[in-house]
Amino acid sequence: MAAEYTSEEVRVKTSLNRLAGDGERDVIERASAAIERIDLAADFVETFGIEDLELAVEATEDDELASNGKRALEAFYRFRSAAADRPDSVEHFHFGHATNLRGESVDQIR
Repeated sequence: MAAEYTSEEVRVKTSLNRLAGDGERDVIERASAAIERIDLAADFVETFGIEDLELAVEATEDDELASNGKRALEAFYRFRSAAADRPDSVEHFHFGHATNLRGESVDQIR
C-alpha cells in the first residue's frame, strides 16, 4: 500500500526530486509512459506518486506537456478507482440488457 503524505511532505519530496533532476517534464514523461503497462504504473506511483504528477502538471508552462500530464492523471485516477472496485465512468462494463445471443425473441427468453 502506498504511503499517504501530508501536503508538506509532498512539497518537500517534490522539491528534492527536482534537485535530483526530476523536473516537471521528467515526471510527466515518465507518467505518460507508465500508463501503457500496469507494472510500470505501479512503479511510477511508488517512485513519484500521483501527488508529484499533480504538482508537475500545475507547475509546467508547456501546454502540450500539461495536456499529456492531465491525460496521465486521468488514467491514474481510473486505475485507482478500478483497484478500489469503484468504477467512476459510464464506460464501465454493462450487461447487455435483453441482448439475444441465441436468436430467440426477447419474449421467448422471459
